[in-house]
Amino acid sequence: MSRSRLLLPLLAVFFILGACQSEGKLTGEVFIVTEGGSNVELGDTEVRAVSSEEWKPYLREKRRRAKKVTAKKVSRMTPLLDSLEDMESTLERREDELRQVRNRYQPLSDMRATYADEMPTPEEIKGLYTVETAKAKMKPYGDDLYDIRKEKKLNPIDKTKTYFEVKDGRTSYWIHGSDVITEKRYKSHKRSQRGIDKEMEVKEMNYEKIQRKCESVKREVENISEILLDYGVMEYYFKGIPDPEKSDRTNSEGKFELTLTQNKSYYLVAKGRRSVGEETERYHWMVETSLESESSQVMLSNSNMSSTLPDSLDVLTDAQINTDRLAEALKSCN
Repeated sequence: MSRSRLLLPLLAVFFILGACQSEGKLTGEVFIVTEGGSNVELGDTEVRAVSSEEWKPYLREKRRRAKKVTAKKVSRMTPLLDSLEDMESTLERREDELRQVRNRYQPLSDMRATYADEMPTPEEIKGLYTVETAKAKMKPYGDDLYDIRKEKKLNPIDKTKTYFEVKDGRTSYWIHGSDVITEKRYKSHKRSQRGIDKEMEVKEMNYEKIQRKCESVKREVENISEILLDYGVMEYYFKGIPDPEKSDRTNSEGKFELTLTQNKSYYLVAKGRRSVGEETERYHWMVETSLESESSQVMLSNSNMSSTLPDSLDVLTDAQINTDRLAEALKSCN
């Protein structure tokens, strides 16, 4: 066989391989069609062409990781939800117990005089007690001097219609009659409320203890929920994507151009955004395509936009999260 006849098959193979590896132009446009029917071109948006051989394994691996994490988080969340429901029931019981004690409690302020005529005269009393923290004044209706602590015993030495003059060492000050009660009323109140103050303090401590614990568990549930949501949106699959074979940024008219290998499968991967009032809308695309000739065109718009995760990537549905139960849990501890 002659040498020339041997070369002919080799040349044919090289010719075929060269034809298979020839390149072409893929052009397109990235835009959004608004509800009003207007086209909004998305400029400065990167369009990446990732080979399907890299993109599909990448998606499978991302889904595997997401499924592993969500399964672990959901298994942690289930006992937390059980705990929240138990604590919510306990909180209701503690609140009812506290309410019953408070209904029996009569604050010291209820014992104070209501009208000036009810206020005792210095001759009728041996001492006064402040009801709440009160203001010492230089004179009746005068400027404030300092605060007097609640339930402090006072020694009155004079009285106007609505003010008492109280001895304070070598000096004196004036205090309004509505801020004090007589020693007789004070001791009567203490006898009637004996034990209730302590009981109410204990009930309040028990309630606050459960509430703090409930809020702590609720925060953990909220944190887990936020982590789960991160795996349930398109943005997760756009983090750490493989290096594209080619990429281009859209111009002001939203147009792009890529030089790609013909007869090879690619995924066009892009994400864009635009401001609508005070909000920002975000868009994602992962569109499979191939260049069958020297030139082709692909439009990235509403029709092929990945607005929600496809079933093949939706790990949250597989995790079987009881959303109604979760929503109720997030309203607890209030």
